[in-house]
Amino acid sequence: MKAVITGGAGFIGSNLAGFLLEKGYEITVIDNLSTGNKDNLPSGIEFLKYDITNDRIIDILANKKADFVFHLAAQIDVRKSLEDPIFDLKVNSIGTLNILNGMKKAGKGKIVFTSTGGAMYGECEEPANEEKRESPESPYGISKLSSENYIKVYSKWFDIPFVIMRLSNVYGPFQSTKGEAGVVAIFINQILNKQKSKIYGFGEMERDYIYVEDVAEAAFHLSLKANNEIINVSTGKKTSNLELYKTLCDKIGSGYDYDLEEARKGEIMKSVMDNSKLISKIYNFKLTDINDGLQKTVEWYENREEKQ
Repeated sequence: MKAVITGGAGFIGSNLAGFLLEKGYEITVIDNLSTGNKDNLPSGIEFLKYDITNDRIIDILANKKADFVFHLAAQIDVRKSLEDPIFDLKVNSIGTLNILNGMKKAGKGKIVFTSTGGAMYGECEEPANEEKRESPESPYGISKLSSENYIKVYSKWFDIPFVIMRLSNVYGPFQSTKGEAGVVAIFINQILNKQKSKIYGFGEMERDYIYVEDVAEAAFHLSLKANNEIINVSTGKKTSNLELYKTLCDKIGSGYDYDLEEARKGEIMKSVMDNSKLISKIYNFKLTDINDGLQKTVEWYENREEKQ
């Protein structure tokens, strides 16, 4: 099998690349390295430095004729989307259209698209399933919803099969300490460096945290088992950011040193997603318990600190 991973040098992409490599896939990673790191990638993978907003990507994909295109490259920061919605639109929507046009020109391949759950569903007191009406409250959520709709239209008129994975908050090895999506990595970095942490939403914000290796495994299975579907990739369980911070401190063996701050513009307070559809698609899928996942993540960052 041939697979292309856009954004493959990033956090989720590099984990997915390693997983697919173990499954025997021939892999090409496309990344502009604006946030990704080529060193994250295992050997045996073709790497191309390109930006998905450049329409040259269309011919690259046409020539690759991949069986699967895992489209992960994106602008993922909610706050940045509020500051520069045109840039957000260009990366997330125009970039996705370039990917789709490349696949259309290739005449083959299924697209596996990483969308968002939290920014798509808005405030969720109870786990949101895929039937919940979309309610994006940021340009980021809007551009992701736009991309989902473009994918559906291309599937209908140009016969490009798809899987849309609406992700909850992903954490684990290789996560950047920069940006809204890297709160676990940010906390770990601050705790290890004995820096005071700012905990927003006065510690009461709640998120559905899923371990990155589970996301990689889900992407692999769903690419084979799901057709023209939207599927939440989540745990269905919520953790407050204050609880998350204290758990990480305890695992590192550090005291608590934090300030509680009000939520920032564009952030929602509660986000949790129903994963019943995911579990029904993947037989015997064992999700990583958050305590085990956080322990593995802490150990990875501690080992990296020792090597530096």
